[in-house]
Amino acid sequence: MSYSRRAVSITFVTALFLYFYSESVLRQSALSRLKSPKFSAETILSKLPVSIRNSARKSLELAKLKDAVKDASNDAEKVRAIVNLALAIDNNREKEKLFKEILRLPPVPESYPAFSYFLLDSRPEFTVSIKDYQKYINRCPKVSRFEIWNNGISALESKNVLPQQMKEYLAPLLNEPPPYRDYTMLYEKISDIALRSNDSAMLEKSGLMLEKASTRPPIFEEFNKKMEKAK
Repeated sequence: MSYSRRAVSITFVTALFLYFYSESVLRQSALSRLKSPKFSAETILSKLPVSIRNSARKSLELAKLKDAVKDASNDAEKVRAIVNLALAIDNNREKEKLFKEILRLPPVPESYPAFSYFLLDSRPEFTVSIKDYQKYINRCPKVSRFEIWNNGISALESKNVLPQQMKEYLAPLLNEPPPYRDYTMLYEKISDIALRSNDSAMLEKSGLMLEKASTRPPIFEEFNKKMEKAK
């Protein structure tokens, strides 16, 4: 083997060693929560080659998120931790596996990424029906529902559902007064669907709801009130 080829081999092996060693050190740093700047994760990361620094930082982030799942003290905390982990993972198979785990836990408002992911899924054993999704929304606090409704719309649009299915999904919104001004976005969506499907009754009703929603306070005011009470 020539000198240049040996040099390339040595460089490659050294880089590989640094990569795995750095991930191991970063993992231990995260677990032990070392405070000394000498051993801080960022200090170690800053000394790594740029080519592997981002990968090592991602590994550290995922390690922390996995620890949060293990350290969760109740179902609600566990759901939040799993959602954060799932959203940080690039592997779709692993993400789906985590979403399935969420559906096996008691539903909380933060469960919605899993519910919307499986909303009208093509696989019968995994699918969340429109009715089940609506039931889930109704079990959540009112202040959380807008985001869940909106996320469901995005999920259905990404699956190119039929207009009738979208109308079925949104229909309950026409049967109760809007709690927040933010709902104007939902009623505008309903109006658009009604207009395109020549549904004059739905169009009229969504228009009335749109007017009512415009007089309601925005959701952030509700959050501010809760924060003030918590002080």
